[in-house]
Amino acid sequence: MKKIIFIVVLFSQQLISNAQITQGRFVVGTSVFYQNQQTVNYNPVGYPNGAQTTYNNFTLTLQPGYMITENFCLGISAVLMNNTENSQNPPDPEFDSNSKTWLYGIYGRHYIYISDKFYFTNSFVMTLKTGTNNSSYYYSDPSLNTSSALAIKGYYFSYAPGIIYFLTPHIGVKTNIGTISYDHTTNTTTSGYGSGTSNTLGIFSILSPLNSFNVGVDFFFGKIGNEPKSEVR
Repeated sequence: MKKIIFIVVLFSQQLISNAQITQGRFVVGTSVFYQNQQTVNYNPVGYPNGAQTTYNNFTLTLQPGYMITENFCLGISAVLMNNTENSQNPPDPEFDSNSKTWLYGIYGRHYIYISDKFYFTNSFVMTLKTGTNNSSYYYSDPSLNTSSALAIKGYYFSYAPGIIYFLTPHIGVKTNIGTISYDHTTNTTTSGYGSGTSNTLGIFSILSPLNSFNVGVDFFFGKIGNEPKSEVR
């Protein structure tokens, strides 16, 4: 029995000594998200181009944090989102929209050991949101063109499972395996038609990795768990 206990303790200490994730390390995480989607619906009138809408989403994330336990990091999340939309359906007007949004708040990430270099991650984010949106309609007669601007405020929650692979003890490449989120936003028209009015939307979504791409790099600073923990007496 003593031999079995000794083997279990020795094996546990070996996992700790090989682990890249250890308490007291600082983490600086970065990630880039890009999504492009295009829809084409040919209208019954027979215009050659039909209706076409293109969406682009570019998101840059910076997340400094600190390993408060052996497998849990807590930190600050700052995100810049740039979304554009272009819709065309001749002879109807062309529609353009461009929004920039900042999200800032806190995040937590739980690491589950798979191997010396691989970890499964559970990431949680809670942020406030602020930003602007500018949109325009363009007609064949320029005198009919219109534009409007919105002020954006709200909050955002998300959960994203993922994996991280350590290229070195100080650099890990990560990716999410989908995202579950809730986005609560209030838009207030600051110029154009309906200036001064507001509307609020709450959107729950599940994003599949099949139509998007997310990759990031985490930089780890400080000592790794090269030495086993001292025996507790």
